[in-house]
Amino acid sequence: MRKYLGISLILLGGLWSGAMAAEPYPLTLAQREHLRQYLPRTFSKLDGQRQVHIVALGDSVTWMYTRDENNGNWLLSYLGHFGNRLAREFFYTGGVRALNPEKDKPAKLKEHLG
Repeated sequence: MRKYLGISLILLGGLWSGAMAAEPYPLTLAQREHLRQYLPRTFSKLDGQRQVHIVALGDSVTWMYTRDENNGNWLLSYLGHFGNRLAREFFYTGGVRALNPEKDKPAKLKEHLG
């Protein structure tokens, strides 16, 4: 019985590590070069972990238009998710903050970040 338990744990560990390897993180060298080519100044700031401001012009997707309590919460919009992915990729520990959030909306998702 112990033999089968050990084998099953090894198989589960292999499946778990394979699933983690399939996750698109970190960026490949080709993706990093693509960013460096098209956004050279921004890439150098990201790579140096310096402060980066993201400005987005758009419609309801940018503004996070919904019919619930999350209406107007930019941190949950496409832009917020994009910023969080960049922060994760370049090891920003503070995460993403909204400089001018909507009235009664948070400036950051978690109190201990930023």
